[in-house]
Amino acid sequence: PDRARSEDQFGAFADMAAANGLRASIEFMPGLALGTLAAANTLIDAVGRTNLGVVIDCMHLIRSDGSAQELAAFDPARIAHIQLCDAPLTADMAQYPQEAKGNRLCPGEGELPLAEILAALPRDIVVGLEVPMLAIAQQGIGPKDRLQPCVDAANALLKEIAQ
Repeated sequence: PDRARSEDQFGAFADMAAANGLRASIEFMPGLALGTLAAANTLIDAVGRTNLGVVIDCMHLIRSDGSAQELAAFDPARIAHIQLCDAPLTADMAQYPQEAKGNRLCPGEGELPLAEILAALPRDIVVGLEVPMLAIAQQGIGPKDRLQPCVDAANALLKEIAQ
């Protein structure tokens, strides 16, 4: 919430990353001081470092009332990478942190407009999966069995977008 302190700290972080040949990135999340893509963009402007970018988490983008259209208009040079997952369109915001940290869906199992989001991004963007599945893990289902369906679904979606 202390804007000046945040700008100073992100600037220092970006400088440390640059000194090591790295890019720094920030992630917005609804309910936090940095809660929207627009807020992240404003922070990047204020920090003024060219190596500072934003992580696009599909769930956070849509749940913060963002859209594929907003993403398409965003400076692609400022996008560090995208975290692909799926979820229902709406959420109980009181439970949002728990959902974000441990209860996401494989691409195609929810209601997020993933194809539209991916189509709005540059073709060379790094795509990662952000699909924590705590309840399934606690049932004893191992990482490969939990995550292979997500990898397969992501690959299918990326192939669909490429056509």
